[in-house]
Amino acid sequence: MTDIADILKKPEDIKFAFQPVVHADTGEIYGYEALMRPAPFSPLDVVDYCIKSDLIDVLEEITMLYSIKAFLNNDLEGKIFINSFPGACMSEEFSTIWLEEVGWKIAGRIVLEMLEYTELDIHAWQRKLEEFERGNEGTGNKSNIAIDDYGVDREVDLARIDLYHPTMIKIDRSLVSNIDSDVEKQDKVLNIIKLMKEKDILILAEGIETKAEYEYFLNLPIDFMQGYYIQKPKIFEN
Repeated sequence: MTDIADILKKPEDIKFAFQPVVHADTGEIYGYEALMRPAPFSPLDVVDYCIKSDLIDVLEEITMLYSIKAFLNNDLEGKIFINSFPGACMSEEFSTIWLEEVGWKIAGRIVLEMLEYTELDIHAWQRKLEEFERGNEGTGNKSNIAIDDYGVDREVDLARIDLYHPTMIKIDRSLVSNIDSDVEKQDKVLNIIKLMKEKDILILAEGIETKAEYEYFLNLPIDFMQGYYIQKPKIFEN
C-alpha cells in the first residue's frame, strides 16, 4: 500500500493542478496557482505528515521544482503562484539544481504565496529571498510576494505586511463566502481595500464560488479574482 513517504520519494510522479487568477476588470488571465495533487492523499495530509516528520523543507523543494516544471511543460501563460511555507527553504545544494533546471527559465514570473502553515523562520525567509533573487539576477525582474488568507486576524495580517512587504494580498475565503448578503463581511473587505490602496498593494479575492459573489466583487476596486465560479483547478497532462 502506498504511503506518503513513498510519494515523497518519487516527486516526479506528483501531479499539480493549476487554477487561473484573472484580472478583475477584464477577466483576462494574469497567471495560475499551482496546487499539489498527491493522490491518493490530500495536500493537507502531506503537509501534516511533513511537519510531524520534519520534512517541510523537502516538501518546499518538491513544490518549487515540480510545480514549475509542470507549468513550463504545459506552456501556461502569465505568473505562477506557488505556495510557500514560512518555516521552510530549499537547501543550498537543491537551490543550485532548481536554478539550473527551472529558476532562470521562470525569472520574473513567480508569485511566492506565503502560507500560514508552520512557524516563521527568519533564516528560512532570508534564504528564500536570496534563492529567488539569484534566479532573477541580470534579468531586470523580481519575484512577487503574496500573503495568503488575509483578513482573518488584523494584528497578524499587519505584522505579515511589515515582514514580507508583499506586492499582493489574497482576501481569505471566509470573507468572500456569501459576501453579497453579509454586511459585516462587506465592511471588513472595504476596510481591507482602503488599507491596501493606501499601501499600494494589489488585492486578489480568492474562493469565489457563486455568481452573486463574483458580481459583488466586480463592483469593487480590486485587481484580481480566483475561484471555482471562474474556473476549477485543472491537471494538464503534458
